[in-house]
Amino acid sequence: MEDNGDTAIGVCWTNKPYATYLEFGTGPKGQENHAGISPEITPAYTQNPWWIHESQVDRRVAEKYHWFYMDTPDGRFYLCTGQPAYPFMYPALKDSQDQILEGMKADFSAAIKESIK
Repeated sequence: MEDNGDTAIGVCWTNKPYATYLEFGTGPKGQENHAGISPEITPAYTQNPWWIHESQVDRRVAEKYHWFYMDTPDGRFYLCTGQPAYPFMYPALKDSQDQILEGMKADFSAAIKESIK
């Protein structure tokens, strides 16, 4: 939480390294379908497919989605064209907005009462 005089800015975060990719989607598929993300965010999506080494993805997942692959002397590489957004952070924040504001009001009131003493 950061107080900027008349405004306060709060940051919502997760410690999962893949969370951003789920929230906003990736590549052309993410750009096509990112309904539900914050209207304050304008992600930039790469339009070119990219290759993922077999050490970076579960083979069962790649096969489940029938990803095109290429076997090379350095191992198998899967072609990825992105994924749609599956927002969870922003919807959770919006769904809890009233409770968050009530909690902030209670904390601010308690802090004000404490500072008056």
